[in-house]
Amino acid sequence: MTDLFITYKDESSENQRVRIDLDKFVIGRHSQCDLAVPDSRLSRRHLQIERFANVFVASDLGSSNGTELNGEKLSDPKGLADGDILNLGGLEFSVEFESDEPAPKPAAPAVDSEEESESAASSPSSGSATVSSSSSSGGGSIWGSFFFIAPLMGVCLLVVLGLGILIYSLVAGTDDTDTGTTGLSTPYDDVYDPTPEPSTSPGTSPVSSNETIPIGDPGAQTPVDIPVTPAGDLDEEEQFRRLVTNFMRSIALHDPNPVITSEPLGLIKNKISQFRGSTSLGANIEDAARSASQIEALAKTKNLRPQFVAAAALAKLGGNRGSVLAAANEMIGPLSELRIQIGDAFANECVVIIAAYDQGAAGRTMAMRDTMRDVATDNPETSSRKVRTIWFLKEKGKLTDAQFEFALRFLACGTIAQDPKSFGINARPLAFN
Repeated sequence: MTDLFITYKDESSENQRVRIDLDKFVIGRHSQCDLAVPDSRLSRRHLQIERFANVFVASDLGSSNGTELNGEKLSDPKGLADGDILNLGGLEFSVEFESDEPAPKPAAPAVDSEEESESAASSPSSGSATVSSSSSSGGGSIWGSFFFIAPLMGVCLLVVLGLGILIYSLVAGTDDTDTGTTGLSTPYDDVYDPTPEPSTSPGTSPVSSNETIPIGDPGAQTPVDIPVTPAGDLDEEEQFRRLVTNFMRSIALHDPNPVITSEPLGLIKNKISQFRGSTSLGANIEDAARSASQIEALAKTKNLRPQFVAAAALAKLGGNRGSVLAAANEMIGPLSELRIQIGDAFANECVVIIAAYDQGAAGRTMAMRDTMRDVATDNPETSSRKVRTIWFLKEKGKLTDAQFEFALRFLACGTIAQDPKSFGINARPLAFN
């Protein structure tokens, strides 16, 4: 296992060495940060270091004085390497990796005979030592010739044996023509089957053409790629799945393959059916489209995706007409604080932020992060990506019905806004640059 340590000088100019011991580790001036440094050059929440197995990724959290990595501005998340220097508004942190894996034993360096002879000749020695050196030198030339010739003799012997075996196998192969084999003890069709077996995960069966194919498994370490199908060839189910997936891609920092299974897709579809043909939601989507540039600018101030902010505001308004921009302004503060604690690298994390909005609005921005940490501790066999989903948290009784319903409404509104007319809503698609 690889551990990451950062070292910096505190206000007393003493070196402080800190281990990054969380999946999401926040550095800043605020006392609630995982590493709180009372330095005016730092923002309240300045930098986040996120762990993915043995990879650590640093992200600036919209700090006032900015962050540099090895002298270059950290504008996008970047992986850290041993010896890197992070400069947080003028306060430097050095990066150091430690691994408990044993280092490979270095091979003994080859000794050059000529250099050895020169070294021996240049060192002071007695007369008897000179005679001994001369004797060993003569013997060395004999043995050197032997060690040079021996490998060549071995190669020649192997070549002769190989030719003999080849000739024998060709002869044996001609004797097997009547039995349908080619010199092999097993028929060719039994040795290699050009048609591979359909691969399935443990506990699953091959998917038939008329079954709904899950987009992915929240417990999987690697999301399942979604096949690209021309829009004109998509049936209704495929179109729905694509709209949900496109929305989830758009709200995350970087999640090209969002993870969601068929059961959650069914829950989202049921929630969407409650809005089908809604004139209020259509009016709100149109309002959001007219205010798209302002929503985008607002989201940018907090390093949030505009699609995420807009869908959150639409979910807050629900079936009531209102100003999407005004709702977004009201929500932006808690959403930003929750993002810092929960993260937004993956789409499912963004949905957890929405579920925790009531906690964030009440000032309890760390509550959901602590809940997920406890759930991960209680379920060590479950992957961290699966733990950080509303589906798993609801299964474990860690979300209220109201929190879960609000997250579903967010997913439904965001999906509808991709193509409102597909859901019987008269509005143009909501798009951002």
